[in-house]
Amino acid sequence: MLRRYTASADTTITNAYKSNLSTRGTGSNMGASDVMDVFSIYGRQSTSSAELSRALIKFPIDGISTDRTNSKIPASGSVDFFLRLYNAPNTRTAPKDAKYVFMMVSQSWQEGVGLDMEGYTDLTLGNEGCDWMTGSNSGATASKATLTALSKTSGQASTRTLVVTDVGGSAVTFTIDNSLTTSTATKIAFGNAGSNATQFATNIAAAINAANDAGTLGVTATSSGAVVSLTMTIISINDNTNVAGTAITDSVITATSQWSAATVTHWHDINGTMLAGGSYHTAAAIVNPDVNTEIHIFDQTLSNGTENIEVNITPWVEQWIAGTYSNYGIGVMLTSSQEASSSVDALAGYASGRADDDGEMQNPSGSTTSYYIKRLFGRGSQYFFKRPVIEARWNDITRDDRSNFYFSSSLASGEDNLNTIYFYNYVRGRLTDIPSTATEKVRSHIKTIYVSVYSGSVGGDWINGGQVDDVAPSDIPVSGATSANTGSYQFLSADDGEKVRSGFLTVVTGGIVETGIYSASFAFTGSKNPAALSTIYDVWFTGSHNTVNASDAIVQYYTGSIIPKVLNATPISNKPNYYCNVINLRDKYLNDGTVRLNLYVRDKNWSPTIYTKANSNVENLIIQSASYRVLRVVDNNEVISYGTGSDLYTGLSYDDSGNYFDFDMSLLQPGYEYGFKFSFYDSAVASWVEQDKIFKFRVENYEY
Repeated sequence: MLRRYTASADTTITNAYKSNLSTRGTGSNMGASDVMDVFSIYGRQSTSSAELSRALIKFPIDGISTDRTNSKIPASGSVDFFLRLYNAPNTRTAPKDAKYVFMMVSQSWQEGVGLDMEGYTDLTLGNEGCDWMTGSNSGATASKATLTALSKTSGQASTRTLVVTDVGGSAVTFTIDNSLTTSTATKIAFGNAGSNATQFATNIAAAINAANDAGTLGVTATSSGAVVSLTMTIISINDNTNVAGTAITDSVITATSQWSAATVTHWHDINGTMLAGGSYHTAAAIVNPDVNTEIHIFDQTLSNGTENIEVNITPWVEQWIAGTYSNYGIGVMLTSSQEASSSVDALAGYASGRADDDGEMQNPSGSTTSYYIKRLFGRGSQYFFKRPVIEARWNDITRDDRSNFYFSSSLASGEDNLNTIYFYNYVRGRLTDIPSTATEKVRSHIKTIYVSVYSGSVGGDWINGGQVDDVAPSDIPVSGATSANTGSYQFLSADDGEKVRSGFLTVVTGGIVETGIYSASFAFTGSKNPAALSTIYDVWFTGSHNTVNASDAIVQYYTGSIIPKVLNATPISNKPNYYCNVINLRDKYLNDGTVRLNLYVRDKNWSPTIYTKANSNVENLIIQSASYRVLRVVDNNEVISYGTGSDLYTGLSYDDSGNYFDFDMSLLQPGYEYGFKFSFYDSAVASWVEQDKIFKFRVENYEY
């Protein structure tokens, strides 16, 4: 079984140079874009320049935890969680043999809404967004500067310049113009400001605001008396170039205070020291030694560079669910030896991940070869099946051998001789645990249950060759002797797992599988003449019947019937050839939940006589190992692959009615037609064989 959880936030952070190759994009935001970039570029801006890009992704762990509480996914240890990221084709050369590292982010961050992944023009604003240097901008304050306009004559002020530069590196030179009374985006009016400092200040502020409105400068201004207050529209920790120009040097305008430092939430380590490129849990970041705080770091090497990414991150998800670490998401980056080499004297070197003012990270042992560019689809992608997901996978296969039950045989191994049978306790239409008054309890329901198997004979002792009739036992006898009313015990095979104890070869120890479902596994030797035994009866009970404390009363819960089969060798080599059909498949489904689908299988070469066809039903063959995949019909795109590994998460169960599986329709994008394909395991060739038929259906939106 599988469930998918799509990313709730993602972004790219970078210290790469903008197109001008002079200003880095450390303040840029690329949140909720349709793609994410991971790369390293060496020697583009200069012979030793280093440029990096990383991806941050967060998933709705609360939703996974809720699904576990509601029993939609299994408990810890019974389910694996995989991070799945999908390659986004692009025109650039994909890096070969690149090793990608995945680490837990250790600090909260804001996604933002930037889209420009080429020019890095979408800089983080004050209200939201993270970048290479900062995790968020909530409560941030921008850089500020203060100017004072002096009382000057037109001759003293004329043609003087004021140069203002914003954090993005854009600079505007304003010229004082005696002929103007209204300022423009490049001119400071002085025609009405001679010897009037207040008016001069008003005109300075108006010019700066005009440039901001024109998009040539990211600075706003206000004036009060002769004082002009400047504020950056972009919040960034980059150093801001001082306000300059001949108006300053010639004392026409005084720079009362140059740009102050912006207040932002820096990326930082557990000691509060500033980092660049994100904050992550590393081995040095263990802060709770008294609990299970093992740091897990994963990696994957892509030989061609265009592969999708699939990493088992089960330990992370379990730690997030348990609250061991807060869910701040996942960082994706190249390994340190493939990120670009840099000898810049950062705050404390690459091993601690600290950075200098422009975000370049000290990494002297890094690569002098570029790894450019791994592009991954983001959660904003138009392609439904390419968005980042955590995929929960687990084996929920039930193999109920009631209709596939065999006598023990020397032709089969001990494992193949085992049969597993189930019974299901439905109360008012829902599976319910049997209440227990015994001493062995788990959450007030039965932990251990027992099974005895009977022949149901009434015409004589079958062990001694008497007549066997298919009559179910009416109650549980108190001993192993034959009874005209109840039948007799059957011999079982002892094993080392205490399913059947050597001292009680007539009693099987079973147990609870999940709510309301009980199972027992055993090998069945039967009588000295198995062919004479056409039907056996499994009786499920608790109590003292050669099993537990003799003072415990016997309580019988269920009696079932089984027609056992005999393994026979054959002189003919037979290659299986099947006809199959999904007998309850509908034309259309809503994408709102899980459906159970039943498979009918028979031998394709079955050729009945007219008499047989008129008087008997064709047996529904049970395939012990079967798996499904799902295709989107319009483009034959495989949206769910065969899960035929150890977890067999797309495997089919079987019971008395045949093979079946549960499928979550919310996994599929509405508005398309899909098809199931099936593959059966052929032990003769030790491989999976796909069946030729496709079973089509359509998925539509659920409407409230």
